[in-house]
Amino acid sequence: MNKRIDKKKQKRTLESAVTATATSSAPATATPVVEIKEVVKEVKVPVEVPAKNPAFYVQYQSAEYTVSAITERVIADCNAKGHAVENPEALSIYLKPEDKKAYYTLGGFNGYIEL
Repeated sequence: MNKRIDKKKQKRTLESAVTATATSSAPATATPVVEIKEVVKEVKVPVEVPAKNPAFYVQYQSAEYTVSAITERVIADCNAKGHAVENPEALSIYLKPEDKKAYYTLGGFNGYIEL
C-alpha cells in the first residue's frame, strides 16, 4: 500500500508544480529568429525527340500491305465521301487481310476500302 500512496503524493506534487509554473507571471523568453534563404538550382532536362514511325508491313497470302499506304487510301476515301479528316488520331483502321478490306471509323462515320 505504501507504493500506491507514494505514487499519489508524487502525482499531486507534480500537478501542483505544473499549475504553479503556469500561473506565475514569468517573462516570456524570446525565440531566436532564423532567416532561411531558399536556394534554387537550374536543372536542365533532356528533351526527348519522338521517334519516327517505323515501316510496318502486313503480309498475308502472297499480298503485302503497308500501314502508310492504307492510311493514305482511307483518308482519300473519307475526303471523297465528304468527311474531312482534320485529326488523323481520331481515325481508327481495322485491317482484315482475309477479306481484303480495311474498315475504318471516323467520329461516327464508318466505311471500308478494298485492298
